[in-house]
Amino acid sequence: LSISSEAQARERYETSSHKGSFTDEVFFEKLASKQHLLEKTARGLSDAYEHELCSWIRCAIRCEDFQQAVELSEVLRANYPSNNSEVLLALSKSYLLNRIIDGRQFWLLNREQMKDLEEQISNSIHVLNNTDDFRNVHVAAILLATTHFQASDLIDICLENIDEAKKVIPNICDMLPKDTEVAGSSISVKQILKQDDLQMSEVDFSQVSTAVVSGSIKNREVKKWLDKGGDVRVTEESTRKFIKLSLSAIACEPNDKRQKAKLSQETETFIEEHSEQLTRFSILAIHQLCENLRRAELPLLVVQVIEPFLPEYPWCSPILDTYSEALLQSDQLSKLDNLLANMEGVSESYRFMAVKIERAISTEDFPKAIQLAEQAIKKFPKSCYYWAVLLRAFHLADLNSSRLTFAMSEMPNGILSEYSDEGIRLLHLLAKTDLPLAESFMLEWFIDNPVGMAVNVTNLHLNNLDNSKYATEVNYPSDRCSAAVVYYSGKRHYTKLLVDGCGGHSEYLLDLSSPLGELLDEADIGEEFELGVASYRVVEKLPPIVGAFRISTNIRNDINPGTDCFYQLFLEGDGVEDILKHIDSMSQQKQLVDAQVDGKAIPLLMRLNETHKHDLMRGAFLYLCDRESNLNFELYSDGEVIRESVVLDAMSLAYLSITGFCHGFIRTNITPYITRETKEVVSSWLEQMGRADYLSIAKVDNGFIKTTADDVSKDDSFSNLRLLLDHCSLISPQSINMPEMITKVRDILDVSHYSSLKASISNSIPVFCLDSMFCSLYGQLGISLANVNQLVTDAKVATKMIESRHVDCHIHYGLAVPIMHQDVVELCRQKEKGQYLAAQILKMYPNSYPSADTALSVLTECCLKSICSTYINLEGKFNLSEWRFTEHIVYAACEASMLCLKGDTCEQRLSGLISAVLGILSSTADAKNMALQLFRRFVQGHFLCAEQIDIELMKLKATEFPRT
Repeated sequence: LSISSEAQARERYETSSHKGSFTDEVFFEKLASKQHLLEKTARGLSDAYEHELCSWIRCAIRCEDFQQAVELSEVLRANYPSNNSEVLLALSKSYLLNRIIDGRQFWLLNREQMKDLEEQISNSIHVLNNTDDFRNVHVAAILLATTHFQASDLIDICLENIDEAKKVIPNICDMLPKDTEVAGSSISVKQILKQDDLQMSEVDFSQVSTAVVSGSIKNREVKKWLDKGGDVRVTEESTRKFIKLSLSAIACEPNDKRQKAKLSQETETFIEEHSEQLTRFSILAIHQLCENLRRAELPLLVVQVIEPFLPEYPWCSPILDTYSEALLQSDQLSKLDNLLANMEGVSESYRFMAVKIERAISTEDFPKAIQLAEQAIKKFPKSCYYWAVLLRAFHLADLNSSRLTFAMSEMPNGILSEYSDEGIRLLHLLAKTDLPLAESFMLEWFIDNPVGMAVNVTNLHLNNLDNSKYATEVNYPSDRCSAAVVYYSGKRHYTKLLVDGCGGHSEYLLDLSSPLGELLDEADIGEEFELGVASYRVVEKLPPIVGAFRISTNIRNDINPGTDCFYQLFLEGDGVEDILKHIDSMSQQKQLVDAQVDGKAIPLLMRLNETHKHDLMRGAFLYLCDRESNLNFELYSDGEVIRESVVLDAMSLAYLSITGFCHGFIRTNITPYITRETKEVVSSWLEQMGRADYLSIAKVDNGFIKTTADDVSKDDSFSNLRLLLDHCSLISPQSINMPEMITKVRDILDVSHYSSLKASISNSIPVFCLDSMFCSLYGQLGISLANVNQLVTDAKVATKMIESRHVDCHIHYGLAVPIMHQDVVELCRQKEKGQYLAAQILKMYPNSYPSADTALSVLTECCLKSICSTYINLEGKFNLSEWRFTEHIVYAACEASMLCLKGDTCEQRLSGLISAVLGILSSTADAKNMALQLFRRFVQGHFLCAEQIDIELMKLKATEFPRT
């Protein structure tokens, strides 16, 4: 009756005189309201029969009072334990959890809800495996819907029992993934991207997005579609912009700076205008957007997108993995540390564990990093990534080789049996301790895929040239390859690996069991033999890895698409002329970015990172020693006066080394700090430049210059840099959130400067920045900056003249340095080069004196010091070649005097200088005579009136010694 008319059935029940427990059971199961249930249960549950409790539970579920259903189910299980009570409790709990979660994507659940969900899923699977009850399928279907149909184990259960699953989730067939979708979507996606109207619907976007994740289409295909004018055909504005933003993120490449800037602007605009609507979109779509933003190296935007979604106490979901990685990459370290503290004791995901380890490494807490890496390895023993992280932490901690060797011996067998990106990173770390072991794995990979491994084989060899000298005596023979052979067949030259059972035909491998393979294996070097109509001659027999390297160099050169820095040079004869031609060709290529482009100044740090990102010290020296680069170079003077400590980067270290100010800087007792990144950059460069076999050849003007290790050892800049590095202390960044503006420009800053900036901000120590344009930006952001001009001046004052090269740098490179009048006077005392430099400064700044009296004093001192120094060293011989530098100084002083001394005419002003010099030299006849000759030559050469000068000198003399 309840099926045809609930009202009649309810009336029949209420008027019936034969009510009993079984009648009540049917009533509560089919008809009773929530109020009926409350009234019934209020009378007590202790005397209730099992079937009554069951009916009340079903009533509570039907009335959607799931909390009541759970409470009744717990009473049922306690009083009448059975499979039935367990199923009803599971069903009630699944409904209640679904209600609590209320449609939220399960990635965004708090950890307690997620723990409950995981336990219920685990229990559901366990019960299904042990009992045959259709209601267990209902439980599985409800839990699957709660996970937004992403729990793979539950998907399989529901697919196998689809009819039962549909009873609780009627549209479950539409929500479950189908095997045919992947294959079919690839074709349809390609059709979408090739449509003439270049329009994409919301459904089309879903297919494209899925295809990109699965690898069915490439990111560049989406970019090509967008470049053609592809657009989104969706009426709702926020949805349309979200889809366009997601497509732009898919298409963006991290090395395309314009594209990145555009994507960054579009994302910021979307967040600003549509942040409230963002919660309406699928968390999976948001997650994919964030993954693409992170791939484009825009992690700060990822943080801004995800942050509003996260619960207060999250679990390690994929969205949290992405968020934590973005925090680390964007240096929002304070937020990251709070998150890590909040996640203590929570089950950690693969990616989240990696973030914890990297954070420990960034704080240089290497023991903790090692401990965390070992825990990760226990959980993921066959992860090449975590083994590589462990070895890297060992190297950073500078542990002894025995600890490293033991760790390597613990690696599971077969972990490097096949090539992987993570495996190649692990291999390079293995090579630092045991190069032959790393080479043995690389050889096997090469045999499997010679062309695919050519780049990796050459990189492994070239990156470990130094390590090869300290190779262990342990040998790791290959089971498949015993040797490589170099031989001629006719006029053709071959290098092949002799591989056991390689099968097929290969240009680089030869089956050892083949007729030719057997003959080559048995033949001695120089031996000739014939096989069929062909003749062969064995030239060399090599270790397999050596043969693999030789083959790889040829392959890598042949497959170079123009983006690989690796090239082979083929030389004929002694090859000297060919080498010089190649050097000449390379020297003509532009190495530095212009200081100005289209009239706009380009910041020094940006130029350094653009051209020498991977060779910072060389780049720093090149830019600081380039006159054109230094046209806009100036020392920042608005920062703090440094008395205690300062943070240096690669550029500032190079500056102090070139000028020689490092000596005075050390004497100031200011503590110089550098980051680990800066130390690695500088130490690596010093190590490479200081090699005993160092040799470089460069084209300068019309000639070639050879630089050897001996030349490097005598170079002042090199010695100064080593000295300065030894006096620097290491500093680590503290827990801070880097300013957003700095994070946004991170990719245009080199690793040394950025790490120095981070250490400076987090430790409240001023940073030594030589880029005045960036200093202006930092000043606006409130970042503590050193008064570079004052600091360099203090260092200059404390530097002995014999140690300093600052005047030389200023004259030849245009490098901004503090030069005092006393510096010029001191240079005038010196021989040849010192006097040459003094003359150049006098010529460059002829009118840079605060007053005419100061100018007269300085110019007089310059003339006197140079003349007296020359006179003393001449020893009676008045040879032009010996005093030509003095001549330059006197002439420069004369030219300056005509500009800045008192007087109405050039003759009057010059007379003031001549009078002052001759007056002091009056007691030294020879020196005075020498000065007179120089002044006369200048007067004649500049067509000045000698008679007028004599008159002016007489006036000055009369003024100085008036008649009595």
